[in-house]
Order: sequence, then structure tokens, then C-alpha cells
Amino acid sequence: MLDLGAIDGLLTFGALDRIGDGWVYAVDASVAALEDLERQAEEIGATGIVYLVGDACVLPLPDASVDAAVTRSPAHVDDRDEAARELHRVLRPGGRLSLVDTLDRDADDLTRALQDAGFADVQLERERGVAFVRARRS
Repeated sequence: MLDLGAIDGLLTFGALDRIGDGWVYAVDASVAALEDLERQAEEIGATGIVYLVGDACVLPLPDASVDAAVTRSPAHVDDRDEAARELHRVLRPGGRLSLVDTLDRDADDLTRALQDAGFADVQLERERGVAFVRARRS
């Protein structure tokens, strides 16, 4: 499982609860955020987290290495096309992607970028100013 933009660990810890004995890759561009996340994990005794410095356009993971990826606020990504290609690269065939864009500014552009990168079953749902995007790697 990949938590892209791990920041406060909300999705990281949620993923740990769901996957059981698997690994969660917490990727963030901020070393300070990852250090804080590591401290939080130590305080609650959470294991199974790999802390990696990176961003949506340069994911420090091998090709087809994760089953699922989650992220929130992709509006902060400078190059959505490159980010979509990177997410497609690291997901295994059939892997799932779930994005929450709390700003819902360019969700239509994001869905187009995912489709252009080769994602299938791209779904966009909007609710109260928040965009939810789900896709599957073909």
C-alpha cells in the first residue's frame, strides 16, 4: 500500500488497520513530516511502515510494487500527467488508486491524466466540494 503525501499519517494508519500484516509505504517530500509520522508510529506501537522521501512525480519505488495507492489533495501536484504515469508505474496490474481532492479544482483534468496514463475504470464523484477519484491499473 502506498500513502502518497503521508503528512499526518491519517491514511497511513488507516491503511495499516485494513491490510493487517502487509507494508505501507509512507511517501512525503518533507523529511520533518516523515520524522513526525515515525514518532507517532512509535508512540502507538505501529509497525509495517516504510518511510520514503519522494513526491508524486518521483516515487522511490520499483515498477509494479504496490497493490493500492491513496492520496489526498492532489491539487498541489505541479505535473498531474507525470504523477499519473508514476502512479501507474508503481501499481501492479489490477492495482487500485483512490484520490481525495478536497479542493476539487481540476478533478476533470486529473481524471483525464489518469486515463491517458493507462488507468481503467476511472470514476469521479463529487460531494459537497470534494472530489473522489478511483481508478484501476490496467
